[in-house]
Amino acid sequence: MVRTFYTVPFYGRLRQIWRISGIGGMNRFTKVVASITELGAAPGGPPEYPLLGDATLSVFNVSPNDNGSVYIRTWVDWGTPLPFRLTLFVDP
Repeated sequence: MVRTFYTVPFYGRLRQIWRISGIGGMNRFTKVVASITELGAAPGGPPEYPLLGDATLSVFNVSPNDNGSVYIRTWVDWGTPLPFRLTLFVDP
């Protein structure tokens, strides 16, 4: 049994559903845990490190599918799109 971490960066705001595909061995019985964190950037650099900012970010639903993808419903409580990172722990 192989346990795997996946990290995927996004920009978003409010309620959104994300589809992450290409996870080998994924099916409806796969255990998937997701976390979300805002990303910060050094001056002039890309967003790349976890940041505890003023926005509230939440993961509501995680739904693995038989086609090797997982759907994740998130909420980013901020007025403009924010960079954030979803990290998945997958246990087939």
